[in-house]
Amino acid sequence: MLTQQLALAVACVVIAMSSSAQDDEIKQVVIKESEAYWKKDAATWKSVWLQDSSISRCYVSTYAYYYTAGWDSVMARQLRGFARDSGPDPAEIKRDSFFVRKDGNIAIVDFVQTLKFPKYQPPFDQYATREHRVMVKSNGQWKIANQITTETSAYRRFTSEETLNNAGYWFLYGDKVEEAIQIFELNAKFFPNSSNVWDSLAEAYAKAGKKDLAIQYYEKSVQMNPQNEGGKKALEDLRKK
Repeated sequence: MLTQQLALAVACVVIAMSSSAQDDEIKQVVIKESEAYWKKDAATWKSVWLQDSSISRCYVSTYAYYYTAGWDSVMARQLRGFARDSGPDPAEIKRDSFFVRKDGNIAIVDFVQTLKFPKYQPPFDQYATREHRVMVKSNGQWKIANQITTETSAYRRFTSEETLNNAGYWFLYGDKVEEAIQIFELNAKFFPNSSNVWDSLAEAYAKAGKKDLAIQYYEKSVQMNPQNEGGKKALEDLRKK
């Protein structure tokens, strides 16, 4: 009887260890995707996805929503995003509250992610998201089949400066550069003492190919906020052109 109980206890420990190892493996895939996304490493980002027509990706915020289905569409949309700004986004990423549920070759993952961007000044320098993944084990490897990102920090009350800045980026990321410039210029008139509004305006002018104006406003932003490392890097790249 004692031998049977001991064998059962050992079996439970082995199962628990195996489950924990699988949880860690799943988490590493999720982290790998997130880090590749912010580094704009397309090859690594693609490698963690289940590349078939059943996958989907969704982003939810107070100012934006999109849903994309099928690997070809998901990949094409993300590669366009990488191409808009090929340089990595320097970000300090914190992930916690991981919860993994498994059922055979399917796993559901939920976690909280907080990002802080040294490039920007508060309150634009950070945001939080609630992340959801559906994972599928294919050929012995865990792959992402579904991704839902909800920007939870977007539900707080925005200042007028933030609202205008977000609207400007919505146009900028939609390749409506002139409209974005008009909004960023308006924001700069309303909030001339904000380093971030000049940084945003400089970014839009750089995308429009107006190098001199981009340099002028990046210099202004960096002068107001010497900690704006992203602005310094942008200035360095522009001066090399």
